[in-house]
Amino acid sequence: MSDIERIVRNELLKIGIDLGKDKYPRISFDSRGIAVNYAYDQFMFEDSAGYHYVTLGVRESEYTNRVYPDMDSMLYDVYQVITHNIASQYAAAFGKKHPEADFRQVMFARQLELLNAIRPEFAMKRRKEIDEILQGE
Repeated sequence: MSDIERIVRNELLKIGIDLGKDKYPRISFDSRGIAVNYAYDQFMFEDSAGYHYVTLGVRESEYTNRVYPDMDSMLYDVYQVITHNIASQYAAAFGKKHPEADFRQVMFARQLELLNAIRPEFAMKRRKEIDEILQGE
């Protein structure tokens, strides 16, 4: 098991995600699977160019390959995407029971809770980004 895989598996367990059992997120840590294995939609690996976070779209031609100079920068983006998706689902379900609730406020609060459970410094970074989003309105 690579360092990246060990770290991601352990940190996602902090928010109740077991990559061995849960259907989301579908992450592979083997770069060789990108060209042939569409059972996964996210890949993370390290090579001489840096740390890669590759995402595949619905169609084979849709993908992104972001390269980061360090693992923490990559993991922040990975966890931001994962926690955003979870928090969005949470806010939607919450809104059905509490229609007066502000969707984004509920979503942002939940995302910060999740990020704080993974790494408090990631939650602080995201808090600054959210503040900028809300100030821009």
